[in-house]
Amino acid sequence: MRPIADVDPGMTGAMNAMRNKGGRPRVENPRAHIAFRWDRDLVATIKATGKGYNARVERVLREALAKGGF
Repeated sequence: MRPIADVDPGMTGAMNAMRNKGGRPRVENPRAHIAFRWDRDLVATIKATGKGYNARVERVLREALAKGGF
């Protein structure tokens, strides 16, 4: 057996081009992953507000920061 680069030199370039495509596009301002340790009752109350609670918590924190609440 001979290496693919010897048999078909263009094949390695084509394989690399295919490998680099796909996936999600990079976002301009990616989110950071952090972890908080909160009381279980607080987490349960937040999650009970329904789907999308992460965005609502972020909005509340932003509003508190804008008011100088920290």
